Amino acid sequence: MAVEHQNETSNFKLEYLYVYIIGLYGVILHLLLLNAFLKDPLKCFRNSATYLVANLAVCDLTISLYEPYSDWFNHLSSDIIRIIVITASMITIISISADRYLMVVHPLKHRYLMNGKKIITFIVLIWILASLNGFQETLLSPTNFYLFSIDTCFGVAIVLATAFLYVLTSISLHKQTRDLALQNASVFNRSQATRLLKERRFVRTILLIACITVIGIAPYWIVEYVFITKEILDEKTRTLDILLCFFGALFMFTFATNPLIYFLRLPKYKKSFCILYYWRRPLN
Repeated sequence: MAVEHQNETSNFKLEYLYVYIIGLYGVILHLLLLNAFLKDPLKCFRNSATYLVANLAVCDLTISLYEPYSDWFNHLSSDIIRIIVITASMITIISISADRYLMVVHPLKHRYLMNGKKIITFIVLIWILASLNGFQETLLSPTNFYLFSIDTCFGVAIVLATAFLYVLTSISLHKQTRDLALQNASVFNRSQATRLLKERRFVRTILLIACITVIGIAPYWIVEYVFITKEILDEKTRTLDILLCFFGALFMFTFATNPLIYFLRLPKYKKSFCILYYWRRPLN
């Protein structure tokens, strides 16, 4: 029995080597990102948006750590962990968009609602809701068929809501930018214009991440749904195996690549990474 288990583990490692590589890539990037938040060399990460992005990084780090080893757990616990983390990730994405909407449209309310203690309490609430969803969906559904119906629709709804908030925020940003352009070009106005530009870039980045998340998750769940159906009917084919491997890699990469998107699109993230990891002066 020991020899048989050892051979099975060895085959598993060889067959899913690409998952280990993508998972390691995601773990490294998210650890670097979280370390940048903790050390905060530019003293610019102590705000509600950063706390939510850090929570999203924890979700993605968990997927990168867990997914390569999900077959080592039983089917039920594997589903529970996956649904909890993905639910927390999706709720966090729309929370970031809502946070930016309040910041731009209702700055006084944002200052009251999104202080440090309240945002940490809200993050705890996200994980409680995600855990309830994970246990309820998994325990009430003995198979994976719920993945295609409930959670895929939930993910699409999150993206649509995020897009809606993005439109409202963009309209407000555009209006504020236009009002500033009609005023004198004072130092205050220039700083306000810079702030609005940063806010617009950040909101677009979150929308991009939401779209990438659904693009990575939805096809994988669809293929997995078909795979399980064919497996039950004993009609599984080699083509389905290849598709599942491909979209599984895309699923993993979706959760691994967010820090790279932040680095490429957001200047303060890029400067912080340069200071911490390149040992040189930050980029202009």
